Amino acid sequence: SFSRRKSLMFFYSLTGVACIIAGSLKNESTNSALILALIGKFGISAAFVTIDLYTVELFPTVVRTLGMGTCIFWSRVGGMIAPQILLLGGVSINILPTIIIGVMALLAALDVYFLPETFGKLLPNTIEEIEKTDIN
Repeated sequence: SFSRRKSLMFFYSLTGVACIIAGSLKNESTNSALILALIGKFGISAAFVTIDLYTVELFPTVVRTLGMGTCIFWSRVGGMIAPQILLLGGVSINILPTIIIGVMALLAALDVYFLPETFGKLLPNTIEEIEKTDIN
């Protein structure tokens, strides 16, 4: 009963803002930084659940499995890169990983703005239906 696009943008934005503020507070207030990091973790977990539903709705039926497979592949690549980003804190500024993750989440929120809304819309089954109709 919620807009897919707005929900995803909210969760990514929540993650981005919480992580950037947590990174900037890391040296000053441990409890505040921890609480904000947990809020960021909540936001990205909620975004992950939302994106599963939203991604399925974005692809027409004829290419849905190929599209989802491609998305899952890239999510696994991101999962391999994430620990390397966290290691940056040990060899450079210790707040850098949190800031990078926050900025990436804000960029993802911006990217979602340009995707069509699928909630309450008749979803296309073929590529031709997508070309003929405006799903926005």
